[in-house]
Amino acid sequence: MSIAQFVENSQQAGSLDDLRALLVDETRAHGFDYTVYCQVSRYQASGDPASLVPVSTLPEVWVAHYLRNGYSDIDPVIHRARHTARPFLWRDVWDAGLLRKQKDLREESSMVGLRSGVTVPLFGPGGQAALLSVSGADAEAERPDVARAIGAIGMQFQLVYQDLAQEEPDDAVPAFVPLTPREREVLLWAARGKSNWDISQILNVSESAVNFHITNAMRKLEASSRVLAVLKAIRHGLIIP
Repeated sequence: MSIAQFVENSQQAGSLDDLRALLVDETRAHGFDYTVYCQVSRYQASGDPASLVPVSTLPEVWVAHYLRNGYSDIDPVIHRARHTARPFLWRDVWDAGLLRKQKDLREESSMVGLRSGVTVPLFGPGGQAALLSVSGADAEAERPDVARAIGAIGMQFQLVYQDLAQEEPDDAVPAFVPLTPREREVLLWAARGKSNWDISQILNVSESAVNFHITNAMRKLEASSRVLAVLKAIRHGLIIP
């Protein structure tokens, strides 16, 4: 399924359960057996463990073992998620400089099929923080292009989840967003997976000009990243990939 198709399907989700099922199906289609979506800031505000993980397909036995051993305190994946806004591959944090207990965590998670994965830090209005982690045994799924796709999926999932859960009353863009024809054009090519350099070659303009138009579009759409700008533009019918 393309990102544009996931956006469309998620927009049509009639319930949180439908949306959760769509997320799990999509991450499995990318080669990951397990999916976890954590609402970090909501848990910190309420102290309710049930609000922390509204989506999890992890084996319950593993979750209990993980919590019992206090692995959340030393998990290098969680540590990286606190210090970056970009999707990242697990192999980038598991390969070097691990403490003994972290090595135990890596070995034990590998034994239950959590050998590779991608984590996406997610941020919303008012400092909201969440993360999406997908994992599995297939190391071939752990690629930069897949990480970018999971990042876009995670951002779109969070937007729709917040709408359905009525946690954020307004994450929409205004009814009329005065995007220029060029801003729409660069967002359209970005939605098709083109880099700023690619777009500059296609449109025969400088790369700095492409960056200027994308930055303006992000500002108008109130998007914190180019990926989120593309998702909002698709979501509100401003571009059709």
